[in-house]
Amino acid sequence: MYDEQSIYRAPADSDRLRGTGGSSPIAGQHGTHALIVTGQIVVTLPCFQSLTGLLEAQGVQYTVFTGITDEPTDRMIEAGTAAYRDHGCDFLIGIGGGSPLDAMKAIAVLAACGGSITDYMGKEISGKLPPMAAIPTTAGTGSEATQFTVITDSEQGIKMLLKGQVLVPQLAVVDPALSVSAPKRITAATGLDALTHAIESYTSRKRQPLTDTVALAAVKRIFRYLPTAYSNGSDLTARSEMVIAALEAGMAINNASVTLVHGMSRPIGACSMCPTAFPMQCCWKNVWTLHWRGIIPGLPPLQEPSVRQIPQRRIPRRQRH
Repeated sequence: MYDEQSIYRAPADSDRLRGTGGSSPIAGQHGTHALIVTGQIVVTLPCFQSLTGLLEAQGVQYTVFTGITDEPTDRMIEAGTAAYRDHGCDFLIGIGGGSPLDAMKAIAVLAACGGSITDYMGKEISGKLPPMAAIPTTAGTGSEATQFTVITDSEQGIKMLLKGQVLVPQLAVVDPALSVSAPKRITAATGLDALTHAIESYTSRKRQPLTDTVALAAVKRIFRYLPTAYSNGSDLTARSEMVIAALEAGMAINNASVTLVHGMSRPIGACSMCPTAFPMQCCWKNVWTLHWRGIIPGLPPLQEPSVRQIPQRRIPRRQRH
């Protein structure tokens, strides 16, 4: 007999793609009018022009919502939902970092289920949501592979962790070429976000053999390739390995969840309105020191020679704040 904790979830109706320059599978498969959820910087990048060109070539209409200007809030989600409904959209595309992808999920919830996004805190989200396609342009959040979204409640000043299997996008285009434009600061922050996901899923009480496998693989990739991706952003090999690591870490937390670092960082992030990766780094030292001292069990394999021998060059401290 298997209990709930032993089930590894990889939805059969979801596709995870990896390639170089291959974003075409999204065109025309999920609907006739897309709401593209993104930020104001992404719309200036070549990848965005490629996306809209693909949609136009397939005769798919689209509306662009650039209202995700920072960490997503309930007010941004309400504005995005209004755009979805006002323009008669029938599916969503999120392109950018974790914020547009998380916002896309929350907009899908309100478009299908109504109410306010704050109504869903502490509940398992269910129902038939419109199709979603996630196109990450950073390597870190893993939102393209998870059942979670984090939205700030503006009134209460808290970051809400919302969850439900229906939040896993039907399609994820995981293309290393899309992350080449990420600046050093973002490359470092998102890479450390992925590292946190991998280690926390490995130390979670919900861990299992399959999550351990992808979590450890992600840790090894990140230690080996993040310094190169940081110092030479055009290195496509390093970028490719990092998007794989971010996806692996996302798959791990989708099943094993996260632990204390994320739990502590959310209220800090809500107060400071800074990207999630930065308050997490403030919490690392104390939490992970407990792991390595053995006070909290779970990390012996991370100290094996195969991991210890990975080059551990440090990212300059000024880029971590």
